Amino acid sequence: MAEIASLVRDCVEWMWNPISQRLSYFKNYHKNVEALADKARTLEARRNDVGKSVDAAKSQDQEIRKEVQRWQERDDKLLKDLVAFEDRIKENKSCISGCVPYCRWRYRLSKQAKEIASDVDALLLPEQRYDHVSLPRAQRPPEFKRTESMRKFQLFSSTEIAMNKVMEGLRSDSFRVIGVHGMGGVGKTTMVKQVAEKAVTEGLFNVVVMVTISQAVNLRRIQSQIAEGLGLKSLGADSTVEGRATKVRDRIVREKKVLIILDDLWKKLDLNRVGIPYGCELENCESKILITTRLQQVCTQMDSHRIKLQHLSEPDSWEFFKKTAGTNFDSQEFEAIGKSVAKECGGLPIALVAVAKALADKDMEEPTYQSYTAISLMCNEINRLPDGLDCPKLKTLMLQDNSSLKEIPAAFFKMMNALMILDLNGIHASSLPSSIESLKDLRTLHLDGCKFKDIAILGVLEKLEILSLRESLVEALPEDMAKLSNLRMLDLTSSYNIEKIPSKLISNLSYLEELYLNGSFAHWEDAMELRTSLSTDQGRNAFFDELVNLPCLTILKVDIEDVKCLPSNVETVPNWVKFDICVCRRQFTRMMNVHSKNMSVYSRHLLLDIQMKNLPDWFIEVVAKKAEKLIYSDCWDLNLLEEYEHGQLAGLKSLDVEQCQEVRNLMRVTNNSGPGSAPVFESLQELRIFHMDFLEQMCVGELPTGSLEKLKSLAVQQCNNLVNSLLPSNLIKRLGNLEKLLVNGSSVEEVFGFEGLEQGQVYLGRLQEIRLENLSEIANICRGPTCFADFRNIKFVTVIRCMKLRNLFPVSISDSLMQLEDLWVEECVLMEEVIRDEHAISQQKVKLPRLKTLSLKNLPKLSSFYAGNASLECPSLEHLHVHECQNFRTNTSDFHSSKQVHENDEQHMKLLQKRFVQ
Repeated sequence: MAEIASLVRDCVEWMWNPISQRLSYFKNYHKNVEALADKARTLEARRNDVGKSVDAAKSQDQEIRKEVQRWQERDDKLLKDLVAFEDRIKENKSCISGCVPYCRWRYRLSKQAKEIASDVDALLLPEQRYDHVSLPRAQRPPEFKRTESMRKFQLFSSTEIAMNKVMEGLRSDSFRVIGVHGMGGVGKTTMVKQVAEKAVTEGLFNVVVMVTISQAVNLRRIQSQIAEGLGLKSLGADSTVEGRATKVRDRIVREKKVLIILDDLWKKLDLNRVGIPYGCELENCESKILITTRLQQVCTQMDSHRIKLQHLSEPDSWEFFKKTAGTNFDSQEFEAIGKSVAKECGGLPIALVAVAKALADKDMEEPTYQSYTAISLMCNEINRLPDGLDCPKLKTLMLQDNSSLKEIPAAFFKMMNALMILDLNGIHASSLPSSIESLKDLRTLHLDGCKFKDIAILGVLEKLEILSLRESLVEALPEDMAKLSNLRMLDLTSSYNIEKIPSKLISNLSYLEELYLNGSFAHWEDAMELRTSLSTDQGRNAFFDELVNLPCLTILKVDIEDVKCLPSNVETVPNWVKFDICVCRRQFTRMMNVHSKNMSVYSRHLLLDIQMKNLPDWFIEVVAKKAEKLIYSDCWDLNLLEEYEHGQLAGLKSLDVEQCQEVRNLMRVTNNSGPGSAPVFESLQELRIFHMDFLEQMCVGELPTGSLEKLKSLAVQQCNNLVNSLLPSNLIKRLGNLEKLLVNGSSVEEVFGFEGLEQGQVYLGRLQEIRLENLSEIANICRGPTCFADFRNIKFVTVIRCMKLRNLFPVSISDSLMQLEDLWVEECVLMEEVIRDEHAISQQKVKLPRLKTLSLKNLPKLSSFYAGNASLECPSLEHLHVHECQNFRTNTSDFHSSKQVHENDEQHMKLLQKRFVQ
């Protein structure tokens, strides 16, 4: 009996212990939650201590210990858990009803409080106080060194005038960016080096960093050179350009009084991507940017104070020439020849040095260019060329961007028989000189933007490998071009006038590797004509088969006016590694397609005005299946799910749908493509929908699980028939990685529709930016229970001309806006408050911990930012812009910022507007 009693007791204990534990969770709910709150407050104090220590160490350029970084990462994760836990308490209080749900809710939250408290204890161990958070201080920036050219610098009147202007700009508080422009070889680089030394001597700057940009912009190289100049040991070879930019920017901001010289700039440089502060940020760290460029428009594009460095005067040129040549010029005749030679150098120090040194040991009466192998006179405002130059060894001649040059003398190239590279881009001469026939060894010829219409003479250049005629006025390719059998690259991009490419010409270019025809020829012969017509090809245009059969072609950019030109079958499947193919009847669309690709990161593009089912199978396999970016333009009766299936678009990364008439539902889910089916558009990262006048809904039905799972950016513009929710619940649940949402022009009544979602889940946790414009009917940002909204990563919110909005967010959502940095609200005529008070929810404070910039413009009914009883805390607020908000009563002090708040800073507003436009 004793054994049986013992067995019964053990069984009872075995069954009772779990039940007892569960009852304990239920019974001790308040105790567990309050204990967690106490520990959370202790952790917050530890977090602040560690954070201040880390900030102090970073300000001294000290490297943070990995152990500390891991602690902060664990703390960040735990902080999110704590916030989510608080949200669940609030949500369940407002959502539950009945006894059983109440018990289940109390048990679960008590258990979670106990588990989170255990994680907090792990972060509060005594050994994790971290009195020392950093490693030794980083290396100091090296001093600016004098170079040999600086020691030999000669100050002339033109240089002195420019130097004085630059120094005035560096001393002035009115200019942050100063641009020095002038012809190539005029001495810009040498001059700014002298300026830098003088500026350091005067104490204007502590550090000078000089980087040569050049035509081929390499962001990683530029970042590395800046880092070296700042004494940063490493930016991380494997890190992203954006990550490296952050390190560079942080170092410049901490260093203060840095002069950044960007030498030899050819086009606008994106300072943000490099990591160079600008605007107010540049001003706050007392730093400036000095650029040099040959092109005045670059100074304008960089918003710089422009200063032109003129060429040397004739007297200064002669003095400089004599000193460099080291010759006495004893006789008057000898001096006259020297002056004549110096005058031909056009006042350019680089040319004067080159000629003077070349002639220093030679007879002045026999100056020639016979030993030259390369000559560059690009961007030098040349308006006249000599009749000829005796340059038997010349391999490279660069004459591009001299738009004032209206004529090239007939015999100019006569004595340049060895020339291999010739660049005449931007020359406005009406015809090519006959002497170009002498260039039998020419391999590369650039004629971009030239005014020549007749290029028949080029047929004799049989060794030519690269021929560029971008934006030319050529109307037809001559049949003699078929002789250029060694051609590797032919570029006719944006040569809109080309109507004729003779049949069989392209077939003869059997070594062609790259062909660029975007924005030019599109009138390929009908493929059926090739097989059915018995007539000769005389007078015909080229057939598309000719491209398909080119054995070496790997890069193809081409326009197709009529899909009938595509052969139904091909004998050899082409291997186009990179392509941009536009199948479209409208010339305007084809032209615009060229310009829209300038900044594209994708190498395989396809534009269609027809459905995939109208394309031949080989084209689907070679092009559609491999496309990274796809654009549908003016395509009728479109269902994206059918297009996905026909086009095999599993690898597609970017999709644009524009001006497709009669399309009311973009994605119509059928019985064969429901939740249990294979995912669709699983690799898509960008979706843009433009000018869809008939579109009423984005998606009808339930997309398969995994669909759109990589979508990061969604833009919907000028779709005026869109109604109800822009993103209803069937789409929200598939957009777990959405980061950026842009909506401009529609009739939607709200952005997010949260009805029908699963309880206990949150959505949109990766969203970083929301931009809403011109939404005439929108009354709310969200519809349905807001407990489903996870806005913890939103940084930027812009709302403009949303006419029926009375507020942006309810106070219950404000707690999740932990990362919000910039908030811009403009021309919302019914807006009364930004954050709406909810009387049913009791809240002690409304805190936006990272809000830096708040812009409120033309909001006539706006009375307050938040009108509830809770205290408002925006500890990071730095800029407050309030314009034409006559009823706004919230004072700057009401935001309780720990920083100095700049009100209506015009310079900062210009930066905001510039970023907004971009």
